[in-house]
Formats: sequence, structure tokens, C-alpha cells
Amino acid sequence: MAWVPSAATQFSLDIWSQISKQCDRNTLRQLATHEVHSVVRQSALPYLFKKLHFHAFNLLRYEGRSLTSTPEEHEDLFNAKSHQSSQRFMQLPLSRFARYVRTWTYEGFFYSDEDPETAVTSMIYRYNQEMWPFFAENLACYTGLTNLSFRRVVIDERAVISLNKLANLRDLSFSEVDITSAINLGSPHIRLISLQYIPFNFLSAFIVGACATLGTLRVHVSKEDHRALHDVLEHCPVLNQLAITLTDEEDSVPSHSLSITACPNLTEYIGPGYYAGVIAGRPVREIELNQCPRPQYFATEETDWLEVCGRGTVPVEVFWIHDFPTFAIPDLFPVIMEKFPLLTDLQLTFYAYTMADDNDPEDIEISNQVHYLSIIHDVSTGKYEVPGTLRYLEILLCEEYEIHPTITLAQVVDRIQSSEKFTNLDCLILGNKESYQCWNKDETGVWSMIQYGEDDLEGGDNDGDGDGSDG
Repeated sequence: MAWVPSAATQFSLDIWSQISKQCDRNTLRQLATHEVHSVVRQSALPYLFKKLHFHAFNLLRYEGRSLTSTPEEHEDLFNAKSHQSSQRFMQLPLSRFARYVRTWTYEGFFYSDEDPETAVTSMIYRYNQEMWPFFAENLACYTGLTNLSFRRVVIDERAVISLNKLANLRDLSFSEVDITSAINLGSPHIRLISLQYIPFNFLSAFIVGACATLGTLRVHVSKEDHRALHDVLEHCPVLNQLAITLTDEEDSVPSHSLSITACPNLTEYIGPGYYAGVIAGRPVREIELNQCPRPQYFATEETDWLEVCGRGTVPVEVFWIHDFPTFAIPDLFPVIMEKFPLLTDLQLTFYAYTMADDNDPEDIEISNQVHYLSIIHDVSTGKYEVPGTLRYLEILLCEEYEIHPTITLAQVVDRIQSSEKFTNLDCLILGNKESYQCWNKDETGVWSMIQYGEDDLEGGDNDGDGDGSDG
């Protein structure tokens, strides 16, 4: 770094800031030392302290454990690390560097099945128990903080009081946290744009006070949480993206619905069919169903529950559906055509059909009908019709598929690319989740392909001369 002092005066602070912006942390540490010119150091500090993180597991990283094999050495390491971290959490918030911090990630520790109590995990637990109070108490000192993420910590009153003072905070994430605070999130100062809320105990009252400005909400909930979830959504007047992960199996579609006045600006729904009722009466253009009802619980026709997805106030442009029941796929495409006639983006994933009886003629017929290559072949011929407005089409099997006697992937791709039904298509993805072909059409109409993964995707009998027309 000897060249830096002499070269520093050749560039302004703005130029050095642009240089520092491109540097990794090791380089930034060197640029921030007192051995370099003050202009260089001043440019590096904001980027060096921009993103900070604390992981309790770092107390005993691999190299530390290998060098400290005795209980006494473990205790010495613990004391040294605890002192170092506690000093950091007390001094940094009060220093001039605190104003540079924009992102803080704090990952604590709870005992779990994956991390049962042992001598090592007990020490990590102690470490987190000692460090978290220092961090939570001084959190409000990071006045420029915009992104904050907590995992595996107890959110108590001390933490919430600090959170409610962060006027510049825009993105907040709670993951695997235990909410014990009697004080709720929300104050005249806090104006969150994005919130991830994955607590052990879903408490709607804890977050509703911070929902007025939310544009994005990501939650993990169970079926029993529907009233609490609706309570939250009724306090989200400007929400445009809702992402829900269901923590239990979906065995039905509920009859309860969200108040029509809630979330009037919702444009994107990511979640299970169980909560898809929130789409009705709202301008939802993008739908991603990440969980479908289990087939044995379908009350009527296999696709009737999808009807609610078409009750929005605007045409749906993007529709993704994951792990759709395989036997019901022939009934899916008519629903897509009816409910989403103006789709530009369609993605479908499903598992291979499992026969209950290898000798049952009806089961054999269903298996042949929903073979992966049979399905995409029927899409290519128009038997399974898709909207002509499609620009992106992705159909993937969740696992490697078996050989088909007459149909190959190459035949299907060629038919789709040459069909007038797919004139607007410019991206086609076929195969399985591990290996797939990605076809893209350039401005001149020429298709090119990149294959990801090493599976043989042809899946056909190359010795046969069938064209797949009977597949």
C-alpha cells in the first residue's frame, strides 16, 4: 500500500469513494488504516462499516475448536471472545463509525434437534446470552441503519424500544425469534417498507403498528393463524407483495375471506392455495402458488379450488404453480385458459405419477397420460392449450423422468418453436429441477440453448422412428 499516500492527492474524495465501493473487505481494511492518506481512509470507512454481522456460532469456528481441545482452553477462548465482542458492542455504537452502518445481521443461538445441548453448544448459548443484551441496548445508536436482520434471539422490551427509535430503518427481518416483549413494534419514527416475520409464536398485535407503510410482507404461518394473519393484512393499506409459507400440510381451502377493504394495492401473491382467497377483489397480476391442497382432500373437482385465483380485479400476467397433483394436470390447462387468458409467464412443476397398482389398466392409462414427455408433447400440439400471449414457459418435473417409447424432448422443442401458437414465446425451459434446457429467442427469431445439469433429457428411444404424434 506504499503507493497510496503519494497517489491519493491525484484523485478527489468522490473518485476514491467510487474505488472503495468496488473493494472487498480485506482491501477496505487496508485502505482504512492510518498508514494511508486521510482522503483514502475517509473514502473506505463508510464501505468498511456499511454491512456488519454477528454470528454466535463464530465463537468456536473450526480452526478455534481444533486449537482448543481441553475444557480450560475452551473457557479461555470463550472469555477472550466474549470480552472482544462486548467491547465491540459497547464502543462501536458510540463511535463516529456508527453513522456509516446501514445493515446489521445478528444471528444468535437456540437449542434445537439439530443443535442439542453439548459442551460446545452450551458455550455458544452462553456467548449469545451475554452478547445480545449489549447489542439490543445500543441498537438505537445506529441512526443510519436501513436493513436489520435477527435470527434465533429473544425479542424483549429492550430490543423493541431500540427498534422503535430507528427512523431510517426500511427492511426488518425476524427469523426463528421468540417474542416476549409486552411493547409492540411501531412508533411515529419507524417507517418500514419490507418486513419478514417468522416468529415461534405468530402475534399479530406485535407488528400491526408497523404495517402502515409496508410494501412487502413475508410471513410463515399455520392454518390456525388465519385470523391473526387477516388482522395484520387489514393494517397494510399500501402492501403490494405478500409472501406466505404454510408451516403445516394443506388439506383444504378455507371458507374464511379477507375484508374487501384490506390490501387494496396488492399486486403479487406468493403462497399456498390455502390463503389464496386474499387475491379476490384485489389487483393481483402475479401469482405463485408454493403449496397445493393434498389430493385426498379435494372436495369437488381437482381444480375447483383454483377458481379463487381468478377473482382479482385485473388480468393475471404471471402464474407459477409448484408441485401440482400429477393426476390432475390434464384438468389444469383448461382452468389456466379460462382464468388467465392474458398470461405472459407460466411456470409449472410436478412429481412423476406413482401407480398404486402396476397391473391396473386404468392406473397404467393415467401414468401414460401424465408422463412428463406426454404432457409437454400435448402442450406443443395444442391438446393442452396455453395462452398465445405467453413469453415465458417453464414446465419441469421435480425428478428425473423415464424413457418414453415414442416422444423425445427434441421433438417437443422443435414443435413449440415452429408453432404459430407460440409466436410470442421468447424463453422456454424444459427438463427437471436438477437438469434442464433453457432456450432463448433473440431479436432475429433464432433460438439458442444452454443445458444446466448432466442428465440425459431426451428420454426417448432413439432407435424408434415414431414422431410422437400418438403420444
